[in-house]
Amino acid sequence: MSRLRSPGLRLTGMAVLCALVALAVASTSLAASARAAKPTGSAIKLGFLVSTTGTDSQYPDGLASAKAAVRGINSRGGIDGHVVDLDACNVQSNVNLAEQCARKFVSDGDFAVVPFITNYGPQVTPIIAAAKIPMVGDISPDSPVQFNSPYEFLLNAGTEGTFDASVAYGKLAGFKTYAGVGVQIPIVAALMGSTQKAVVASGGQWKGFIGVPASVTQFAPYVAAAQKDNADMTILAMTGPNVAEVSAAANADGYAFHTFVTAIAYPPSTIKTLQPTSAFAKDILFAADLPPVSATKQFPILKTYVADMNAEQATGDQYASDSWRSPASEWAWYGIHAVQVIGNMIKGPNVTKVTMLAALRAAKDVKLGLTPAWTPNGTGPKGFTRVTNFDEYMEKLQNGQLVLAYPKSFSVQKVMTGS
Repeated sequence: MSRLRSPGLRLTGMAVLCALVALAVASTSLAASARAAKPTGSAIKLGFLVSTTGTDSQYPDGLASAKAAVRGINSRGGIDGHVVDLDACNVQSNVNLAEQCARKFVSDGDFAVVPFITNYGPQVTPIIAAAKIPMVGDISPDSPVQFNSPYEFLLNAGTEGTFDASVAYGKLAGFKTYAGVGVQIPIVAALMGSTQKAVVASGGQWKGFIGVPASVTQFAPYVAAAQKDNADMTILAMTGPNVAEVSAAANADGYAFHTFVTAIAYPPSTIKTLQPTSAFAKDILFAADLPPVSATKQFPILKTYVADMNAEQATGDQYASDSWRSPASEWAWYGIHAVQVIGNMIKGPNVTKVTMLAALRAAKDVKLGLTPAWTPNGTGPKGFTRVTNFDEYMEKLQNGQLVLAYPKSFSVQKVMTGS
């Protein structure tokens, strides 16, 4: 699933102060990690669930990023002095393989699992939870099973939360009308249904959903229909390559309308296919749970991500190169970074699923560097009971790369409810 021009929202003095405080905290954390000794403790296994091939989620860059994160952690002292072994398992877009991977994590004795990107959360979560192994940083939670499991420690509100962010940002920008265009598959239908409810709840008008058959290769008729809707914001629920087809069709016919996508599936190689300097592409707004790599001045911890990816690339891993660095690979790295931060809070000589679970349940207001303070065991809004971070960043294309369209993240929930 792939994830408008900024209306000129300004950074307030208070936000500047908050940003400076965040910079100081991140810089201190990085300095401390840089001084850490090399790990001397026994090896501990970290499960990593990913789909690098097939029809569902294709993120070889996510796997490269996980390798980079673990390599970086071990170079900076490991977790509580322990060497981390990455126990990666590729589900290959197959639910049976996903369940096998979950059982493998259990039999391997993993102390935690980062269920990075897969469409099979409802199937794998109960297996891992039954073994009381904590799951950290699931990038795409999309079911009540994940949002309510006491063994899930979520860093975001998943795809549904990101689509709700389109309405929240539209509310900030003064948009009134919304429409959707997406591939006709069940998950898109569910997302569009929840988005429509969010639009109505915010006082907006939903102008309808334009369904695109999965077999379609000519997008011009659907782009023309979206132009005719003339909505303030058109929400695209489709893959990055499909959005590229929409962009090509819109540019060919001279159409221009504000569109919204989720940023996760847009490495530089895909961004190039959007004709990034075209009028249509300049009006695309990308929603992301993390700031773009271009924002290293505001978020110094991104320099560590880049350094770790460079080290992984030096091993010959092509998917760690600049052309593959995307919000997806950034998220994989960040989820493992969160595991490291919590793991280093463990009191005692051993890092196990038991001690990791206890640390996650006890930790409060944890500073990770790219998101608001995180209380892993905190409760969130109705329907997202394991989510304490319901914030999104808005990004746009500039000089062919993703940059911040709005200088800070905003709380989707607060904008939507006014609380």
